Amino acid sequence: MEENAIEQWIEQGKLLLRQAWQKIVDITMWFAKETEKAELDADPGVAMVLALGLTFLLGSACWAASIAQARRHSIWLHFTLGLLLPWVYPLVILFAMDIKGEKEMLAKLEADKRAQEEREAERQRNIAMLKPQEEEPKPDASGGWKRSYFEQIARDRDGKPAGPWDVKFNGVVLRIVRIVEAQDQLVVVEQLDDRGQTSRLRIPYAKIEAWQDAE
Repeated sequence: MEENAIEQWIEQGKLLLRQAWQKIVDITMWFAKETEKAELDADPGVAMVLALGLTFLLGSACWAASIAQARRHSIWLHFTLGLLLPWVYPLVILFAMDIKGEKEMLAKLEADKRAQEEREAERQRNIAMLKPQEEEPKPDASGGWKRSYFEQIARDRDGKPAGPWDVKFNGVVLRIVRIVEAQDQLVVVEQLDDRGQTSRLRIPYAKIEAWQDAE
């Protein structure tokens, strides 16, 4: 998009310069004819200086106008300023002039993007609210404990280790902080003792009296 704008600006500049040069030629021819009618001796040097001066001024004005047009500003205002400040003014606006309406357009695009992100976030929240809640894993219906049950509760929905739990085992309540591994006949866990230290323990399923989330 930027390259197309530059090419368009170059073509417009060429067109304005051609038009300016044609005006200079017309003025020079008119001046020559009027001099001939008045039977005055025209100094070729003076004519050349006039032609070059007009070229210098109009070239500056046309360049300023083409820059202004490419950036959506008033052509004639900047044509006049380019005429009054030859070549200095076009160079200044070449680097300093913004595209008219660009800031507003960028602000609108940013606002639209934020609104779209908010709509998407709201949609995801609605989907999450309507999604059926996953059933909590339960022990086997026969009242026993199975390997599959402990494999399910070992990690949370994000895949991180779950816990802690309060487990009644051989008449003693233990604080279990992590399920290490569920095997066919027993579960390997880490327990937390009264001193705040952890140790591994192998608990047979048949000896588990109760297993619940820690309070």
